[in-house]
Amino acid sequence: MFTGNARAWQDNNYVRGDQLVIDQQNGHFKAEGSVQSLLYEAKQKRKGASANVPVYAAAASLNYSHNDRVLQYRNSVDIRQGTDRLSAQSADIFLDQNNEMMKTVVEKDVVITQPGKKAMGDWAEYTAENEVAVLRGNPARVDDSENGSSQGGQITVSMRDNRVRSEGTTKQNPTARTRSVYKVKSNQ
Repeated sequence: MFTGNARAWQDNNYVRGDQLVIDQQNGHFKAEGSVQSLLYEAKQKRKGASANVPVYAAAASLNYSHNDRVLQYRNSVDIRQGTDRLSAQSADIFLDQNNEMMKTVVEKDVVITQPGKKAMGDWAEYTAENEVAVLRGNPARVDDSENGSSQGGQITVSMRDNRVRSEGTTKQNPTARTRSVYKVKSNQ
């Protein structure tokens, strides 16, 4: 156990917090209080190209289980990678056998921002393999400064090809509707 602005490094990655607890025998790591972490070798795909872009995360606490390969950030979660930003009250990041992110599930007060775009909801799941985010809310909403906005019970955002699919009905609200506003571009 380490306390008082404690820091831990592994390769180029680090975690900082008011208290760090390392249980190497059971494969658990816990950070409490003003947690900040940095993962240097995170891959980001954009338009078919892949690059390593650091991921910064901040939260009130972090739990990591090596056996489950899950990072759990809790309370006031703020994750940034390049120009993308995600905030929520909780985030579970699932890693593959190479410790690369497979998917991220976030809940409560979810806001995802990219240049010119903002998505909001109560719950979201991002899958790295197909670069798709599914948002749910009452309603979930995506605002695109160039193309318009959509809202519905569930919105699927394909980041690879810049598409949004909105569904009104969900298990929680089978009679809901969708709403889309498109910006019409005039020929100048």
